[in-house]
Amino acid sequence: MDLIGTRIGSYVVERQLGAGGAGTVYACRHTLIDREVAVKFLHDEHVRDPDQVARFFQEAKAAAEIGHPNIIVIIDYGTLELAGVARTYVMSPEQCEGKGAIDHRSDIYSLGVMLYEMLTGTLPFEGSVSDILFAHMTRSPDPPRQRNPSIPPAWEALCLRMMEKAREARFQSVTQLAHALEDLRGHAMAYEAARVERAETGHSGHTLVSGASNDIRATLRVDVGELAPAGADPAPPPPVASEPIPGAPKLSYASFDPRSGCAALVEDPRHAAFARTLMSRPVGRWFEVSELCQTASVAQPATLPRELGLFVAWLEHPYPDPSLGAVVFLSLRTGWSTVVLCARAR
Repeated sequence: MDLIGTRIGSYVVERQLGAGGAGTVYACRHTLIDREVAVKFLHDEHVRDPDQVARFFQEAKAAAEIGHPNIIVIIDYGTLELAGVARTYVMSPEQCEGKGAIDHRSDIYSLGVMLYEMLTGTLPFEGSVSDILFAHMTRSPDPPRQRNPSIPPAWEALCLRMMEKAREARFQSVTQLAHALEDLRGHAMAYEAARVERAETGHSGHTLVSGASNDIRATLRVDVGELAPAGADPAPPPPVASEPIPGAPKLSYASFDPRSGCAALVEDPRHAAFARTLMSRPVGRWFEVSELCQTASVAQPATLPRELGLFVAWLEHPYPDPSLGAVVFLSLRTGWSTVVLCARAR
């Protein structure tokens, strides 16, 4: 462990003087009396060996008893708990900044650092304590698979989402994280789509859809006025958002009707396998429409081009009839969304 920059009691570690087989010697300065001293630390691999620790202390005690001008003066020795140091390696960017306003999302970041170490066998950032603090605030970690290619991509996506610099881009609760763990592949696809959108537009867009069970009321722009009983004539397609996401593809509703395609997937008897497959999956979970069509062996309507980046989820809908389910479609690329009601399978 590199201790340069660390405060240990009244001492601050300034630089390394040398290292041997048993320990490392640092130059430290007493902050109250401005006195420089040399402090020797036993190597990490020896601190849990009782024989090594006993030999280390015996060496210090013997040197202190000699009291000769040509022998260094031992002024103190003992055991020091370095856990304030260990925490530095998992601190979130907002903790490193020291500006307060810390919430539970900081713990999610720290948990992500621990997952990173479990997956790769290394910490995301190395160096002195000050180097590590600065890296947590300003640098993105190397993708875990760059250090360990055997890591499944879905686990890499989970780890990187937890370690997002912006709190708003991380999981917003441990519950969301738990849902993502239940559907790692679905979360990875949604997270990658959000990352691509962010790279192209410079911001995260309307929402970050993930495998997590998001609060629809808080994250989706849904026009409740479009709700209609199953079998009713589809409502006219909604207009494009008044402020489309910069860089999003130019989609013209004159050439196709996204809502009619969504309604067909849910209401047309020829596509019954789509709704049946969707509702066999957990409520409130997001899935890519193209992937679900493939699983259900249903042809994706031509009016739903892949450029829409369309995802779908279903919700229990107790009003006006608990026998109905609400199927929510959302386009990651444009922010367009719609809801279609359909009968729930018995």
